[in-house]
Amino acid sequence: MGNVLPEIVVLDLKAALSGEDERGTRWAYDAAKAIAALQGIVNRRRPNLFLRYLSNGLMRERSQPTDSCSLDTYWLNWLRQSDRMLAEHTLVETDKICEVFTRFADSIHGIVIWDESVPSTANVAATLAGAKNLIPLRGSTAADSFFAQFRELLPNIPVEHDLRDMFTGTGKIPETTLGSTGSARCDAYLWAVENILRNGLCSPAYLAYYVDGIPWNTVAPKSLPYPDLGNAGVLNADYWISRQAFFFDLSPWSDEPGTDDPQQAPGTDYRTLISILEAANEMTQGKRMITCGGFVPWWLKHCRANWAGRNPDTSKHDAVPAEWRFVDILTAHNGMLDADAYGLTGLTNASVYQHCKLRDKYLQSHSGSEKTYDPKKTYVLFGMLDYDSAAWLAQAIPANWDDPNRGKVPLWWGFNPILSDRVPMVFDHVYSTLTPNDTVGADEGLGYVNPNLLEGDRKFSTLPPAGEMYLQHAKPYFERFSMTTTVFVIVGDQVPVTERTLQILAETSPDGIGFQGGDRVRDGVYFGTAFKQEEQDWFYAMKPEETAKALEHFIRQKGAGGFVFFRCILFSPTQIVKAVEQVRQQAPDLDFEVLDPVTYFRFMKKEKQP
Repeated sequence: MGNVLPEIVVLDLKAALSGEDERGTRWAYDAAKAIAALQGIVNRRRPNLFLRYLSNGLMRERSQPTDSCSLDTYWLNWLRQSDRMLAEHTLVETDKICEVFTRFADSIHGIVIWDESVPSTANVAATLAGAKNLIPLRGSTAADSFFAQFRELLPNIPVEHDLRDMFTGTGKIPETTLGSTGSARCDAYLWAVENILRNGLCSPAYLAYYVDGIPWNTVAPKSLPYPDLGNAGVLNADYWISRQAFFFDLSPWSDEPGTDDPQQAPGTDYRTLISILEAANEMTQGKRMITCGGFVPWWLKHCRANWAGRNPDTSKHDAVPAEWRFVDILTAHNGMLDADAYGLTGLTNASVYQHCKLRDKYLQSHSGSEKTYDPKKTYVLFGMLDYDSAAWLAQAIPANWDDPNRGKVPLWWGFNPILSDRVPMVFDHVYSTLTPNDTVGADEGLGYVNPNLLEGDRKFSTLPPAGEMYLQHAKPYFERFSMTTTVFVIVGDQVPVTERTLQILAETSPDGIGFQGGDRVRDGVYFGTAFKQEEQDWFYAMKPEETAKALEHFIRQKGAGGFVFFRCILFSPTQIVKAVEQVRQQAPDLDFEVLDPVTYFRFMKKEKQP
């Protein structure tokens, strides 16, 4: 009996939230937030609790009604296959939330109550959940609230922290020597810095940037309070709570107040963000890179992209600059992003997935290594992106990697290797099913960083250079996955690319590097490595005729001996295969060849080497 593996509880959260979820209620949000915290607590050492909740938007849009349309079922089935992590475990299925909390009650050390009038306290509560094994609950006096029902279910669990009415944005920040920032939102985060982060109760090496507990209809009047738990990242919290991360949601802009906190002085959010990052580096003693999950919640706040119907729209900044700005600030503070961006934000069960063991070494081959350069041909390279988020990667694999046409043309896949910490099973699946026409490199790097801010003028920090520290952290990941290329480096508006940046990139990716377009770096060979700018971004919604037209245009423009490179965002192999076939049919006069990246960059070096 000693060899019997423990049971895994599988909660059908979609069924448990039925009705409440569709109405976007506080009850649904609060139940999901509490369950995610419980998952992070009970799965910290080994897998105990699995959720079924997320559908797979990409599969649904492509009309593939299979188990792949349930993201959680897809990966649970994978984990249950012979010799995999959960193959021998017994599954205990339920759709009753109360049963789950009762079963794991002994793992709960207490409750932390957060204050809806200060939505940032929801993130503070998530930080406390990981630090002290607490369940975060929105304070409510309503008899039908999740708070009331939880207290009735487990009346003996103590309240360890009550954050209600604690932060007012005036006077001194409670339990600190700090004066108020003038923003209750920011005061709550600085309280957490002083009382949790600096006291060593959470990990300074893990941060979580997810939208706070604000009801969406308070800033977007036509919205439901919580219309989209997946894209709100509520259920992503399990992994970060298991790693005892520090949660926050702050604007990266120094020249305006937060769009959802307009009474604060301009830059208050920004200064609070800097305080968090500085404290994290003090606690790591600047000796390791910091991983941050999440993304700027641009659809709702911190910029003027108004997808959620925000009114009025008060920011002067657009969404992409907000993304770049945050990554710049993070990189300057020795951080890298696991970028759970809107659209495919949701990732359930990463606290389970993290226990999937990887092999020490994964190999890949390059089918075109014996090819000979032909100056009469135009050479084409397809970068399959954007996989700089564990959530995007886990959601896209069933739609894109499992595509039956993968392997028919050479494709260059960009998977940031740091994502293997959160979704290791994806990497095992990918490397177990490689074809000779698949090459896997990093997306932007180890994680999403701006390499121009690892050294030199770091702009947003006074920290010493971190290039060597980054390389020490990155190289074991690149070596494990036999990655010798990076598909799409982003430096945003921090230009020009420095010599040191080129050297750092060349050390991890000697076989070639793809680059963001614009006036950033010229195509050429630097430190023995070939660099190539993209020609164009292609988003997966492009029609086949549009893709073929663009491909033909750039092949003709570059001409014989030319090199073209495309960033294909969430494209499936089928879309690429059809575009290539269509160009060959419509333009038989064109002499072009699609290459793997190692061969492509070898040919480029032959032409570009000074």
